[in-house]
Amino acid sequence: MPAQSSSFTKFDFGNSSFDISPLSLRNGWYGVQDGQNNMGSRNYTYYLNFGANIDPANLPYLAALDCNVTVPGSGYLSPATFASVPAYQYANPSIRAPTGDKCHRLGSPVSGSTMSWGLYDSTNPSRGVWVQYNGGDRCPGTSLYRSLRVWMLCYDDATNIPDDEVVLETSNCAYEIFIKSAFGCPVQCPLPAGDGGSSRQLCSGHGVCDFDASMGNSRCFCNPGFDGDDCSGVAAGPATGLSTAGGVLIGVSVFLALTLGFLAYLWFFKIARLRLDPTAYSALRAGPEDAPGASPTVQ
Repeated sequence: MPAQSSSFTKFDFGNSSFDISPLSLRNGWYGVQDGQNNMGSRNYTYYLNFGANIDPANLPYLAALDCNVTVPGSGYLSPATFASVPAYQYANPSIRAPTGDKCHRLGSPVSGSTMSWGLYDSTNPSRGVWVQYNGGDRCPGTSLYRSLRVWMLCYDDATNIPDDEVVLETSNCAYEIFIKSAFGCPVQCPLPAGDGGSSRQLCSGHGVCDFDASMGNSRCFCNPGFDGDDCSGVAAGPATGLSTAGGVLIGVSVFLALTLGFLAYLWFFKIARLRLDPTAYSALRAGPEDAPGASPTVQ
């Protein structure tokens, strides 16, 4: 399905930036059912888009009929709503929902004032981001408006699209959907195109996206043997030239070897010879008067 980029799909948190525009559909939608059936939400289909409105006429036939015009839940009188919005909650046909209570808008038309953003973890932007649509249909019997928050958890999967996900109604008429996606990661952790048409992988599949506290920014931490912003480069091996410390060590080793060689020479050819040759030893002790041919001293 074609993607549409807009200012409503990009947001910055400090030095970490997010861009979910690859998930934004020009004339499409995602149909989400709760994979956990939380609080009976399996009975509903949640149609949503990212930073763009859904034309109800493009929804499946029955949903298109029921979502074209929505009103608050049964028992609450309010003018009908005709505007296209980024998210709908639709009661599946298996539910005998009363007329006017089959489809509800979960937000107002996309604008800077009807959307809000936040971090999954305020201390670690690399963990993900959330986007929330506000100002949907009125919640029956209250002054609340329906809303939908989509949690985008940073995960090395660029192919996962919203389908069977966890859906929660965390408070009255406030719904939350949890999605694992590489598009929930900061753009500072690149998602380069795969080689030979293979799937795109976070940090080229050779690292992990995390927050660098010393830099104050999210980045790829590359596995050993790889480097670069996206970990696609091959890390340089150890230098082959001799370092200064290595040269000094070799010099010292040569000096010690020569010294030991000289001491060995003295031992084997000088001191050992004196022990084995008594004549040589006596020669060392002899004085001038003992020299051959010397006359005896007359007293």
